[in-house]
Amino acid sequence: MTEPQRMHDALAWLAGRDTGMSSTAILYAALGMPGGSSHPYDPDDLLRCLRLIDLHPWSAEGLPVLAERCPAWRALAAHWDELRALVMAEVGSVCPPFGSRLPRTYARMRELLMEAARD
Repeated sequence: MTEPQRMHDALAWLAGRDTGMSSTAILYAALGMPGGSSHPYDPDDLLRCLRLIDLHPWSAEGLPVLAERCPAWRALAAHWDELRALVMAEVGSVCPPFGSRLPRTYARMRELLMEAARD
């Protein structure tokens, strides 16, 4: 993918209604831009990140960059496929109906984030 196309994708994502601080952090990191290292705190945050990566697969390049910056991201990125699988097992989609609950995903995220905080 060309750099102009990536920038177009990034601007479209940022102008959309499905952005959050953690998905924005992924996007900036994938583009090599300075930005925060805000990580997903709950399944809603995680879903935005998953949707970003599903829509723009190149943005997944931001995960290892963020993992270098932040222990929480390191823990989440190391278990990214597991977290995605939990989402799919619980609701079958990264675009679940409004009000969907993901208790197993949330519990696993909390566990990973608590472990990262102890490290």
